[in-house]
Amino acid sequence: MDTLEEKILAQIDPDEIVRLAVTMGNIYSPTGQEGEMAAFVYDWMDRNGFEPRLIGQTKERANVLGRYRGTGGGLALTFNSHMDVTLGKNEIWRLKVPDQKIYYEAWVEGNAIFGNGVVNDKGPMAAWMIAVKALRESGVRLKGDVLMSAVIGEIGYEPVDEFTGMAYVGKDLGTRYLLTHGGTADLAIVAEATGFKAGWVEAGKAFFKVTMHAGPSRYTPFVQHVSPQESKNAIVRAAHFIPYLERWAKAYEERHTTQFTGGTVVPKASIGAIRAGLPYQIIRPPEVCSLYVDVRLVPGMNPLDIKEELISLLSQSGLEGDVELYLHRPGYEGVGVEGLMAQLGKAHETVFQNKMGSPPDPPTTSMWRDTNVYAEFGIPSINYGPGGGAGSGQNSILIEDLVLAAKIYGLTAYHVGQLSRDRMEERDRKR
Repeated sequence: MDTLEEKILAQIDPDEIVRLAVTMGNIYSPTGQEGEMAAFVYDWMDRNGFEPRLIGQTKERANVLGRYRGTGGGLALTFNSHMDVTLGKNEIWRLKVPDQKIYYEAWVEGNAIFGNGVVNDKGPMAAWMIAVKALRESGVRLKGDVLMSAVIGEIGYEPVDEFTGMAYVGKDLGTRYLLTHGGTADLAIVAEATGFKAGWVEAGKAFFKVTMHAGPSRYTPFVQHVSPQESKNAIVRAAHFIPYLERWAKAYEERHTTQFTGGTVVPKASIGAIRAGLPYQIIRPPEVCSLYVDVRLVPGMNPLDIKEELISLLSQSGLEGDVELYLHRPGYEGVGVEGLMAQLGKAHETVFQNKMGSPPDPPTTSMWRDTNVYAEFGIPSINYGPGGGAGSGQNSILIEDLVLAAKIYGLTAYHVGQLSRDRMEERDRKR
């Protein structure tokens, strides 16, 4: 390490990272209710001299953008993490025991911090916040700005049926809104759990509402129990359809698994919700039953092809119904990431004393992360961070890993900050 690198690392305080991660982990911020968390991050950035701005459609749901100002002529690098967490306390239909503190609180136990919200994604956020603070306190000046993007709405809320309005809008108000309202950059590191592996591909997604038709509905004493395909009860017909859908999902995944340079995409499909009938009036079976199906997409896939497959599947099962595509967000493989990878790889090797390994495991590159938004905007972006994905049930993160991540983020920003914009543009033209 050179002297400046040593000065940066000397300013990274492990205890400060822990305090910040735990404090943010104890702020209740499910999607749609990020206001308190945004206020905290804004105040922290303001106190530390990072010129924060609130950027959002409403004051209650705004992204926070901070900046460590460069001297000029360099590349702008942004760190990105999301402030919203996986579950709200009102979401009683997803968990057997809804009020589990692992989803709403954070605490230190042994050598780890526990809390779903710390793993996803306030721990990695704390790491780059402290990393950029270390840059400032070390007195190291960079040519380009370092942007600090704390965004809302990354967790997968999407409006459907009567669930509309600001409370249910997610990704359109987060990184996408930030990029179109002043938060753009030359390069981006999306700080989420990857096990310290770098990936630059993510799956897209398409949400479908598959509705079975039955009827006419009859009062319970007049119900006749016939074959599922002939039942007047749409719930029974949906039960008949689900095995067809599960077999299709397995085959779909096998057909479309694709390996990219930045990782492997294994596109999964899953039923996430079902709606039918009136719980307060179950004496008449429903004539409609809808399944809500999440289908992940390999970059470049057309969701209308999937819609046709689902329509055909209904026909194969002998049922009448409709298939509605109500959401489509494409996936992308990042381009032009070589320069950023070189600087991130250098920082990783300095901290770990070995070269970075293979891309992240397929589940990590088969979900949706905000690298997709940066890639859509033509901004080279890499997904890189400590720990394992919370979606797999990983609800704790090692303190040591957060400290290592802060060091790597700080050194990466330092290395990128030495690059001249003119030199990078000349290299890109030659390529």
